[in-house]
Amino acid sequence: MTSYDKTTACYANQREQQLRKLLRDEFGTRKYRIVGQGAATEVHAYGTMPNTNTEGWFVLGGIKDVERRYAI
Repeated sequence: MTSYDKTTACYANQREQQLRKLLRDEFGTRKYRIVGQGAATEVHAYGTMPNTNTEGWFVLGGIKDVERRYAI
């Protein structure tokens, strides 16, 4: 593994930890899921679904969209 790969992996790991902390703060422990791999990774959350008053699991967005939403 080259030093560039190690640095990239380190920053990706830091972004994921920061994202998980923000999701825990907003939705609570064990009320979010990061599913998929690579570009197809999605974030699911449990709470009041958008445009409804019903609670349940919903897709918060793709991982890149959610990172952008939280300014990571």
